[in-house]
Amino acid sequence: MELKRMNKKERGKGGCLMLMLAACVFIAAVYGVMILCMTMQDKSSAKENSLKQIDACNQTEREGKDKIRDYFDNESCTELIKQHAAKFKNEP
Repeated sequence: MELKRMNKKERGKGGCLMLMLAACVFIAAVYGVMILCMTMQDKSSAKENSLKQIDACNQTEREGKDKIRDYFDNESCTELIKQHAAKFKNEP
């Protein structure tokens, strides 16, 4: 009787390990799909959005209500232009 009980216990441990392995593979696959979806973004729409942000930033910069705000708006616009140039390898 004891031999049969041990075999059932061993089979149970193996089944648990296989279930955990399958769960890890499933989680890795889900993360892979998420990463793939995030990196396969449409480059043309991303470039258009970036240029729209730069244009909107330049328009708010021209309002000129406050010197301090103008300074920070100018810094923000400069940073957006740098990020755009680094991402798309050209100047807007």
